[in-house]
Amino acid sequence: MKTNLIRTLLSAAAVLSLSAAAFAQSYLGANVPFSFRMNGRVMPAGNYQIGPTGSTGAVDLRSSKQAAFAIGTPAITDDARARLVFRCGETSGCSLTEIWTDAGRGWTLPGPKLTAAEKERLAVVYLGRKGAD
Repeated sequence: MKTNLIRTLLSAAAVLSLSAAAFAQSYLGANVPFSFRMNGRVMPAGNYQIGPTGSTGAVDLRSSKQAAFAIGTPAITDDARARLVFRCGETSGCSLTEIWTDAGRGWTLPGPKLTAAEKERLAVVYLGRKGAD
């Protein structure tokens, strides 16, 4: 029984370390200079890493202070620039509405409901590979 437990724990540790290595090779980094909303949460300004979760339509977004999952609709574009697109209103603030990789794949996320009086603007933050600073 003790041997089975040890084998199970070692197997779990191996899977976690392999998935961490795969994530580290595939994530992109961004410096977002303003706070924003994502999935109803307020995310502070800062450096973020964005990577796939392995689940279709889900993306992992994390900083040193917070982590969140974005679940969106997969999309494809001819524009191969990796970027985050924010839809911003004058009073409602900014919300993350699009995530694009450098392979032209991306996800669209639900945006904020702006009032009729609010003017909308878009903010784009371009992403870079880890270590490409």
